[in-house]
Amino acid sequence: MIAKYTLAASEYRISSKALAWFHTNKIDLSAEYARSRFYGKDSSLMYEHSIPASIIRKILLDSDPSEASVQNVLQGSGYVVVVMRDEDIALRSQGLTRKMPDTWHFGDNPFARYDASGIQLSNDFLKVKGKIQR
Repeated sequence: MIAKYTLAASEYRISSKALAWFHTNKIDLSAEYARSRFYGKDSSLMYEHSIPASIIRKILLDSDPSEASVQNVLQGSGYVVVVMRDEDIALRSQGLTRKMPDTWHFGDNPFARYDASGIQLSNDFLKVKGKIQR
């Protein structure tokens, strides 16, 4: 459910390499697309959580169980980022597929994994709608 919270956003941030892929494939980023359009094992792209759901789960379990605290954690749970499959390999090679950099603390830069892996993010977004893909 934690992962679905961020996946429910109406916009996903795009890495610079993924942005080049969208431009090469003449994808109009002003349009809105079904979440499933660019998702799947045969796709060149992947949807990544900027802060892994396992990290958010641990923060929730270690936090005050009040509604305000839970809401604060969920609202700070990061974003979905569209990356190329080789960028996911870069995260994996840095040991950052399911964790954040060792010096990261909740509330710090939610994109710290990408910075540590040399993955540049664009300022562009993919507008999405429809059924959540997981």
